[in-house]
Amino acid sequence: MAQDGTPLTITAGVSAAKDTIPVGSISFSKTTRLHMCGYTYHRNRFVKQQNKIYWRCENRDCGAYIHTALTNVYLSNNKTVHIHEPNTDDAFIQQFKAIVIERVRSELTTPGMIHSEELAKANMPASAMANLPTARSMQSLLYYHRKLGVPTLPASIDFDVPLQFTVTVDKEPFLICDLKQNGTRKFILFASERQLGLLFNSELLFMDGTFDVSPAQFKQLYTIHAIKHDQELKSIAAKMNLRFDPKMIMSDFETGLIRAIQQEFPQAEHRGCAFHHMQAMYRHVGHCGLTAVYKEEGVPRDVLRRLFSLCLMPKDTIEGHYQRLLVCIKKYKPKNIREKLVEFFTYYHDQWLAKVGVDMFCVSDLRIRTNNECETFHHALAKKVNQHHPSIWRLITCLSQQEFAQYHRILAAAGGQPQKRRCSKSSVKIQNRIDTLHDLFNTGVISADELLTGLTFVIAKKK
Repeated sequence: MAQDGTPLTITAGVSAAKDTIPVGSISFSKTTRLHMCGYTYHRNRFVKQQNKIYWRCENRDCGAYIHTALTNVYLSNNKTVHIHEPNTDDAFIQQFKAIVIERVRSELTTPGMIHSEELAKANMPASAMANLPTARSMQSLLYYHRKLGVPTLPASIDFDVPLQFTVTVDKEPFLICDLKQNGTRKFILFASERQLGLLFNSELLFMDGTFDVSPAQFKQLYTIHAIKHDQELKSIAAKMNLRFDPKMIMSDFETGLIRAIQQEFPQAEHRGCAFHHMQAMYRHVGHCGLTAVYKEEGVPRDVLRRLFSLCLMPKDTIEGHYQRLLVCIKKYKPKNIREKLVEFFTYYHDQWLAKVGVDMFCVSDLRIRTNNECETFHHALAKKVNQHHPSIWRLITCLSQQEFAQYHRILAAAGGQPQKRRCSKSSVKIQNRIDTLHDLFNTGVISADELLTGLTFVIAKKK
């Protein structure tokens, strides 16, 4: 390729007219290896005064040289024709290997996945594909380069976070707290200043933990650490001249979390996620040996579904409905099913009415009744991580990438681009049905019993 971008064919001055040196597009498999028209050249020397790089043919018996500028633009050659045929397949193979190795050294995607992705994108002839090394044959080479580009994985929870993992994609601070007590790490907190600005200005917080993408050294990943380790974020908020004072918090029903929220945010209204509430109840259905009964038509399933729906009923009606349902199942036959139902009702009373409390699990008066935003984020993060219990380095990298993607969405919204809330049509329909039933109840069109029956149908549809 000439300096003006025009394809050239250079004729050697001392050779017969039919002997030519083809010149075309240039590619590199390494900084010291150049490919052009099926020939491979190794970097020989750099002449600073001439702003020129000399490249010699990789065949040491061949005297062909070419010259490029520092910008990798072809300049000239030494007018010596190659003494061998071009090998276009080798250029494809070397370039493929170079791309894979570069990604292995700079990314945390598994080497096998990188090989597969680049193979799918490769546009090469079948003859080159036939000689392309497989992921297995390149395994040792790729893991060697992975070790060169990525820090060694820590064997315990006590490790130093390398500098490259303490910043965002655009090199802003990301690691804001790394708490250790008595030499043992308690938690690591990642957030950018732009994320914290949004967090501290929000009156409504959702939070949840996930175990699947948590590295082996850690118990779980909390997408928002503002509650579990709130004091650190409060001090950061003060430094930013902001207050960390949410009006409402929605979370799961973890005992330690509930206690921490009560201590640090006594003025905030704390509600439990309806999804987590029903999920916990359904697990106990199995614990009481009622799974088969729940799947069959009949009184037991109807009663259990009504109990499931109580979290969607007005607070002042929950206790009364519970007592009426309890009376109903105490008359049920056969005895073995009745005893299991009584056991489940005892669990409901002790766990939800007495321990958690109606004020915590009742969400009838809320527009948003679950922390599905957290679940959606966890699902997207799990897809990006693409493995259970990834390395700490891979998780941090994915979190940093997610942070930057969120930053882009914020800028896009500020620029007037419409931002659709990710919510399934089925979830919207369920939400609308619940709201409609409550509107009918509040206007006196239906009774509390009819409201509970209607909510039971919604729960059944969701199942």
